[in-house]
Amino acid sequence: LVWGKLRMMMMHTRPGCLIAVVGPSGAGKDSLLNGAREQLPHVHFMRRIITRPHNAGGEDHIELTKDAFTAQITAGKMLFHWQAHDLDYGISIDAASLVRNGNSVVFNGSRAALKAQCAAWPDMKIIWVAANRETLAERLIARGREAPDIIQARLARSTVEAPENAVIVNNDCRIKDGIARMTEAIKSIMDAHERSANQ
Repeated sequence: LVWGKLRMMMMHTRPGCLIAVVGPSGAGKDSLLNGAREQLPHVHFMRRIITRPHNAGGEDHIELTKDAFTAQITAGKMLFHWQAHDLDYGISIDAASLVRNGNSVVFNGSRAALKAQCAAWPDMKIIWVAANRETLAERLIARGREAPDIIQARLARSTVEAPENAVIVNNDCRIKDGIARMTEAIKSIMDAHERSANQ
């Protein structure tokens, strides 16, 4: 039902651009998104909805209980939702309204859920944040949230290849360089979208 409504909305207006940022754990997505947000005040960066305490560390997310999260799905208030690491993650349906009204919207997505999300929103653009295995391991250990076996499991999943149409942002570099690369990637996607819309 939600997808049908979205497609009807997209038919009646010139939409903006929806951009998913994905990558393995430890790639530095949160840091790059936080930095890009400061550089691109006209872009909407969605806060994820997560069944994790807000004070648990990591990203600035919207905390919901499991029951409240399920209720949001039932009420059609989630654009996307998925499970990872024993938690529920979601993106508010507000993102669709923003895109419908011509805005550029960026969200921190999931590699595992990406195929289904692209099927639901075929025009979605993808930014894939990458880093070498050594850098990923160092960052996962430094943040101190996972046991060694969990870290090894995350590293094992880091070998998944990016889709052919993804924009790659390599983040095995200084944070300011990574932010510059992320900012440029978002701007390049927006510029290409604008050119396409004007043709």
